[in-house]
Amino acid sequence: MEKQIIKSEGCDREIQFTIGNAELKPYFDNAYRELIPKLEMKGFRKGKVPMHLVKQMYGKAVEEDTAQEIITDFFNKTISEDQLRVLGEPELISMDRNDAGMVAVVGFDQYPEFTVSDYRGISIDEPVHNVSDEEIDAEIQKICLKDAKIEYADQVTDYNFVVTVSYRKIDPDTNAPIADQEPMRLPLFLANPEINLEARDAYLNAKIGDTFIGKFPVYSPSAETESFQITVDDVQKIVPQEFNDDYVQLITEGRLQTTEELNTELGYSLQMKWNERSREEMDRQITNHLLTTNDFPLPGRVISKLQNMMISDYFEQQKKNKKPLKNLTDEEIEIFKKNAESSIKWSLLQNEIIKHEGLAIDDDDLESHVETEVARSGKSFESVKKALKEDEQFIRYLENKKLLEFILDFAITNEIPFKEYYEKYGMNTQPEYNDNFDDDYSDEDDDYSDDHDHEGHDHHHHDHDHDHEGHDHHH
Repeated sequence: MEKQIIKSEGCDREIQFTIGNAELKPYFDNAYRELIPKLEMKGFRKGKVPMHLVKQMYGKAVEEDTAQEIITDFFNKTISEDQLRVLGEPELISMDRNDAGMVAVVGFDQYPEFTVSDYRGISIDEPVHNVSDEEIDAEIQKICLKDAKIEYADQVTDYNFVVTVSYRKIDPDTNAPIADQEPMRLPLFLANPEINLEARDAYLNAKIGDTFIGKFPVYSPSAETESFQITVDDVQKIVPQEFNDDYVQLITEGRLQTTEELNTELGYSLQMKWNERSREEMDRQITNHLLTTNDFPLPGRVISKLQNMMISDYFEQQKKNKKPLKNLTDEEIEIFKKNAESSIKWSLLQNEIIKHEGLAIDDDDLESHVETEVARSGKSFESVKKALKEDEQFIRYLENKKLLEFILDFAITNEIPFKEYYEKYGMNTQPEYNDNFDDDYSDEDDDYSDDHDHEGHDHHHHDHDHDHEGHDHHH
């Protein structure tokens, strides 16, 4: 067998294998020996068909099928002999059978050679936020709204009202409702922060039966601004539950006794959420820093495969959410490509730093996770430990976490208020952690707070595991 690298650009490699008939013969003979016992042919007992007839009838198919095995075998031997660091799965580019034997070309991604620079002592911002009494009060108001009473009313007097309206789009040419258009009905809780502020104020002092023209998003701040004829069909006053010790004991099932205790717990929960967000932002800065300061060739075949997986996941999610399926634009496809490139690049950076710093996951890293799972599942310590060690995605998650903690320990951090942090990095709004906490204290649905399914949100893709070195590769 002769082999020759016929392409070497960045990570892209192509090897041409020239394999003589003498080397092919043992593979073909073995394939025939395995086939003969299964064959049935008229005039012969099962498994007794002569070899020359088998070759005459099945030779071409057997040799084509066996060729795949031959190429895989020679490629894997080449990986071992030449100590190639192959990423992903190889690709059979061409295969030609001739009188002398076979010529095949295999393409693959070679692991890039590079050294990670500038990851110790990097400077990052640490966004900070101290939870205020006003934020805690806002959470308490949400909790009390969960158990609010509804009273029917004739007129809106403040924001604690649900207004049910009918609306029809206005024809800009006639300045009248579009003919033959059925009115849409929508209940609006005016204290819901999702409601457009102009629309909210328009409903103040409104009475049942009032009709007016509104030029604002009817149901959400992000909706298109158009003119509507709006009619107030119903008005309901929301009377929040009184916040006292008895109510605290009820919603916590006796775990907490006083309003002060719930205040303290809410403050702690809110602060933990802000701290988690701060850590996420610092991790994001570390990741972006390493991605932008390290330049090396990227494996195109692996990136293309991940990009296709991301697009497939996106369409599956669209189907699951019953969203209309439409072809992606070139710009959207490019976004998926950029995301795939970043994911693969970060995976390669992780591998090098983990290897250089000795950050591989050991038993000590697993212990707390094993104990948690043992307590949850009731399984033995050793069986859980074995299962977690074999869970590649979980181990990759722990490695990423350990890596970021390591880099953060050496980082120079600059405390900055969250508001300034978001302004500095050109983000429009800072996060508000006033959601979901009230769910811990009530099982009731919020019937007067509308949920809308909005398109146009960011879609995030989970990291995939791309460490494919040292495995046998199949075509």
